[in-house]
Amino acid sequence: MAKYRPHNRLWSGGFAIEATLAAAGIAFDYDPIQSTPNEAASVHVNGLNTWGQLPVLEVENATPLTEVAAILTYMAQAEPTVGQGPNP
Repeated sequence: MAKYRPHNRLWSGGFAIEATLAAAGIAFDYDPIQSTPNEAASVHVNGLNTWGQLPVLEVENATPLTEVAAILTYMAQAEPTVGQGPNP
């Protein structure tokens, strides 16, 4: 298993997470969620995000992170190859 596993669907803000991981050359296991923006994602992310929202990023210890800005901030601090992010 890769260090990161993004759970996302098409037309979601989670694309920024996938793009950041790819641009930084960080391997990840992508888990595409088969739902549409007008369909509740809660059934697909049950147990990952208590709010039932996407995207979710699981880090290597299976901790789920939510909210795009928080995930990108975490990655900028945790991964030197990301290299562009706000200071804590």
